Amino acid sequence: MAPLDAQLFAFLVVVVIGIAMGFLFDVFRIWRRMFRQRHLGQGLGDVFFLAVAGVLLAVGLVFANWGEFRAFVLLGLATGLMLYFSLASAVVTRLLAVVLGAVFAWLGWLARLVGAAGRVSRAFLTRHRQRWERSVVRPARRIYRWVAFQASRMARWWRKLPGFL
Repeated sequence: MAPLDAQLFAFLVVVVIGIAMGFLFDVFRIWRRMFRQRHLGQGLGDVFFLAVAGVLLAVGLVFANWGEFRAFVLLGLATGLMLYFSLASAVVTRLLAVVLGAVFAWLGWLARLVGAAGRVSRAFLTRHRQRWERSVVRPARRIYRWVAFQASRMARWWRKLPGFL
């Protein structure tokens, strides 16, 4: 049997894991609320949540008490979840909703800005296409053709050397 201090340490680690699982569930709940999914999306989301929660629990158990699953592990998980949901869940849920709403609003504003810049640049380029071709495209094409011609001359010269395969 493990000493009492080791069991207490494992219990406290499992309580922290329970709190982390509650936070993870709140993040998952906000995600589901923001992105309404059909049956397949909900099922895949549930599987993803269970996989992440299982990995979190497994890593925590290995850290706490070398992976031994005892009764106090279930008690610690339940205690951590109850502590989180009774004390912090409402505040964290509101805070996550506000923060994620602000992030998505900012991303929408950024997408509109990029779209407007694309429309302006497209209108500018279609209006000034001939000037663009005269000043940029034609000189670049001439430089490319000159470099390609010089490279072909060098290749022909190289092939004439004795011993070339």
